[in-house]
Amino acid sequence: MSLMENLPMLETERLQLRPFGIENERDLAAMLGDAEVMRFYGGGVTHSQESARVTLNYHLACCDHNYWAWAITDKEDGRFIGSITAALTDFEGESWFEPAWILARHEWGQGLATEAARAVANYATVELKCARLLATTHPLNIASQRVIEKVGFSFRGEAEVRKGRPAMVFVMRLA
Repeated sequence: MSLMENLPMLETERLQLRPFGIENERDLAAMLGDAEVMRFYGGGVTHSQESARVTLNYHLACCDHNYWAWAITDKEDGRFIGSITAALTDFEGESWFEPAWILARHEWGQGLATEAARAVANYATVELKCARLLATTHPLNIASQRVIEKVGFSFRGEAEVRKGRPAMVFVMRLA
């Protein structure tokens, strides 16, 4: 059963989470090509311009894949801040809604990841009626762990949710 219809735009006090557009290619490529940004994300691999284009194309067609992908932008000036994606992940024999975020390095430390993650967690629980949310992060990514906890997830333990990638696992169970 698909949860997807159209990808809605989400808004917070400072942010607009909107579907990706082709105009995001340059900013997405710069973010995904930054070794410091990618250090704890996606296995630590930076993206080439072509690889970033493939990622953007996947984000553009996210509704076809039962996958959610929002460009995080500043509500006032429209600048690209990062991305937040989500997918249904099998964990311990159950399907979990799993958001993941990544921000351009110059946007770190302002609470923007927490604000975006809260908006997506709220969308998942209120609009999609998801009762199980999962968040994972690299064991050394302390900043991401703080965001996850601020959003309301509880530490579950360490596990390999993705083969070959040990992760800190956090859950939010509503039922």
